[in-house]
Formats: sequence, structure tokens, C-alpha cells
Amino acid sequence: FDTVTLVITLLPASYFLILKPVLAQLQQALHQSEDQFQALTQSATDAILGMDERGKIAIWNDAATKMFGYSATAAIGRQLNELIVPSQYRSKALEGMKHFHDSGEGEIIGKPLELTALHKDGTEFPIELAVSAYKSGNGWQATGIIRNITTRKQSELKVLAVNEQLRAGLVCTIQVVAKAAEAKDPYTAGHQMRVSRLAREIAQEMGLYSERVEGI
Repeated sequence: FDTVTLVITLLPASYFLILKPVLAQLQQALHQSEDQFQALTQSATDAILGMDERGKIAIWNDAATKMFGYSATAAIGRQLNELIVPSQYRSKALEGMKHFHDSGEGEIIGKPLELTALHKDGTEFPIELAVSAYKSGNGWQATGIIRNITTRKQSELKVLAVNEQLRAGLVCTIQVVAKAAEAKDPYTAGHQMRVSRLAREIAQEMGLYSERVEGI
């Protein structure tokens, strides 16, 4: 056999003996990786969304369905900003997505943000969003993890309400004590009140926080 004939003869054998097993292993690893990724996203309690270079939804897990009300079939392929972004924020979101498509950069990339999202039924609710970006083909793609923080925000409001009640109660108590002291010694109590008012006015002029002014 000459060299060309030998190569032609050995190519089928080399494919079945060497290349085919390697390709099979690569395909198996790819499928395992995809299966692991799917298992990870579907078991996550936070919504996981993927956006392709056209700004369309490419990944939508079960938690996203529970959070936003859309099935994966209904969500994938839709424009992200038209689906879960409230109407008053869509123009700004569209500008940000265009900038991201060109540069891979944006205000929401690489840092957690608190935003407002839109449910299928029209309800708006607070979310915490973290987005990572990566280059793929001719454009940039992004993956976001979204957490509904409605409960946390409600708890924060309750804490603020309790603090305000405590502050109001403390101010009322101080006023009662001051009036009682004034009744016993009008001159001293009145002098203390005048000094307190003057101190508060100075504090306000200095731009101190309202809590500090009330403390004075």
C-alpha cells in the first residue's frame, strides 16, 4: 500500500476505535452538565432567568413561574422587559438592555439591587436582583437570580412603625414630665424649655437628622 491508500484504509478504523468513543464521552459530559444545570435551576427557591443577546428570555425555572405567574412555555422567547418590568420603568429598562447588548455593561450587572417587578395579574412587588453577564457568540447574555422580598419589606415597615410609636410615646412622656416640672418651678422649667428649643433650632440649621434633633 502507498501512504494515501494506508490513510484511507485506517481512517474508518481510527474513527471507530479512537474518535467515536471520545465523541461519545464528550456528548455524555455535555448532557450531564445540562442535566446538572437543569436540576440546579429547577430546585432553586429563587427565580432564575436567562436572557439571550436579543433580550429574550432563554431560561425560566419553576420558581420564576411561581413568582411571576407565567409558565416556562409562555415566558421563553418573550422580551424580558415586556413581561416582568412595570410599564413606568420599561423605557429605561430597554435603554439599559441596548447598552448591555453593545458593551456587556450596565447598572444592574454584578451588584445586587432592589427593584419593583410585575406579576402576570398586574400586581407589582419588591424584588432583590443579582445579574451576571457573559459573552456568547456575537452578543452578551445574562443570567439573573431574583428573590421576592415582600415579606422582608413588610417586616421593615413594622419595625419602623414600632420605632415611631416608641418615639412618639417618649416625646409625650417628656412633655408630661416637663409640664409637671414647670408647675413646681416655672422659672427653671421655662428656662430649660427655651434652651431646648434654641438647641433644636441650631441642630436643624446644622442639618442634623430628624432623630438627632428630636433627641435634643
